[in-house]
Amino acid sequence: ASASETKAVMSILEKESPKVVFGFHALASLCGLPGLASKYGENCEPYVKRCQYIIDIFGNAFYPELKYTGKRIKFSGTSGSLTTWLFEKGQIPAFDFEMGVDKEALQMCLHDHTDRMTLKDYQNRHYQGILALLNIFANE
Repeated sequence: ASASETKAVMSILEKESPKVVFGFHALASLCGLPGLASKYGENCEPYVKRCQYIIDIFGNAFYPELKYTGKRIKFSGTSGSLTTWLFEKGQIPAFDFEMGVDKEALQMCLHDHTDRMTLKDYQNRHYQGILALLNIFANE
């Protein structure tokens, strides 16, 4: 928490009470499932259930054409990660997204190359996943 941008984000998150936080990693927006959550929350049943609920909604909207059967969550966030800080702060579900299951997008990331069509596709996928969650949260 030494960088000024990290301090700014932490300050906002301390003032607000988010229902979920996403961190997107990888080239541009070419990232997807599984969502990486704090490994320290893996044995906390209410946290795991909430994370699973959220990632299922997001994942179904993100990959509507896939009958995704892989793990949607991987509990791997270590100490010092945003996911762990949010778990410790109040069991706030948080996920980091790295390169996902799309092998073609993965190759683009590995070679630091993408195209506008793929970027637009992933931007839309993220939008659909977030929109699905917002619709659910609005009715909770």
